[in-house]
Amino acid sequence: MSDDAAATPPAAAVPAGAAPLTRGQDQLPALRTARGVLKQQLKESTKEIRKEA
Repeated sequence: MSDDAAATPPAAAVPAGAAPLTRGQDQLPALRTARGVLKQQLKESTKEIRKEA
């Protein structure tokens, strides 16, 4: 199964000496904001599609 290989990030994605958790935690606020925006856009798009249907 190639799914396992795709789920594992390449070693090059984490700079040498950098802890992946710390790096990810730095991005959390931006990711949460982006997630909120995308959820809102999805909600609005879904409403429009239901209106048209």
